[in-house]
Amino acid sequence: MSTHLVFAAALLALGCGGASPASTTPPTPAPTASAAIVGTLRELQNGDRACYVILDTTEGQRSIEGDFELCPGAGSDASALIGQEVELTTERAKVQAASCQGDPECSASDEVDLVVAVRARAGAAPTAGLPKEASLSHGGTAWGVYLAVAPAGDPALAAATAKAKALGYEAFAKDLACDLPTGAKPPVSADGQMLIAVYLPTEADARAVAAAAGAPAPWVGQVKTMCMD
Repeated sequence: MSTHLVFAAALLALGCGGASPASTTPPTPAPTASAAIVGTLRELQNGDRACYVILDTTEGQRSIEGDFELCPGAGSDASALIGQEVELTTERAKVQAASCQGDPECSASDEVDLVVAVRARAGAAPTAGLPKEASLSHGGTAWGVYLAVAPAGDPALAAATAKAKALGYEAFAKDLACDLPTGAKPPVSADGQMLIAVYLPTEADARAVAAAAGAPAPWVGQVKTMCMD
């Protein structure tokens, strides 16, 4: 083989084997997926760093940071959904750090799952003709329709939860002692008893729901709702 051919072959081999791999642009990370949270909307509270969305869920009551636009009077005011079963959409976002204690000059931040949308859950509206639930607060009053009072784990509680759902309401078991009757009391001791109830703003509303619930006839009475801090 001639010297020229050997030299050409060497150059070719050098070009094929020694070439640097083509640089690639790293992929852009996908945005954090939204998460849906379901429960009954109880309250919207304006805070220093967020609009706090108070929600009753199957795990208990939760207070979740939300966009200020969701609070009463803002552009996406969700207060009309209070008392209804809703679905919250959250996204990872930064809010002022809790350590700032509301200081507007503080620039520290925390990353949280921020509620960016509140929507009525499909099929969550009360049965046609039945009223919306009352908006509850710690120490506030409402008319309770007690669908079941029984010890924890009693099948009657699950049956009452299903009945509430069939009527279009979301009900969760809680301690009977968390309700303080303002008048007549339920015909049971509060000791060790759990409760499934729907709360309405007026006696007429409560009587309408009790009639729709059928047998066994629910206890109906005005109560002061506690255990909501």
